[in-house]
Amino acid sequence: MAIYCNKGLIIESVLYTYARNNLREIINKVDASEYLITTKDKKSVVMISKDEYDALKETLYLLTSNKNRKRLLDAVNEIENSKFLKKILIYDNWLLHKSMGRLSILATTR
Repeated sequence: MAIYCNKGLIIESVLYTYARNNLREIINKVDASEYLITTKDKKSVVMISKDEYDALKETLYLLTSNKNRKRLLDAVNEIENSKFLKKILIYDNWLLHKSMGRLSILATTR
């Protein structure tokens, strides 16, 4: 097994024969890493988890609309530059903190 690095992405690289003989092991590990599988004639495929594939397809879909892509990139830029809103909410005597779309319980006023 070798490590393949392209533009900062690290992928484990294996030959087709190794992948065929160790397919279950590779499938079990694919959640934690990606595999570049190469044949003798230098044809290659990348094996990724189904969850990763679904996330990539969803991201591709979301970025196909120019308007949506701009909104998403603006939101990422705001988060990276700490220009997002943090809100403190009180609901049914609970003090809640909302930040980056997540809700955390800070305290109860009961």
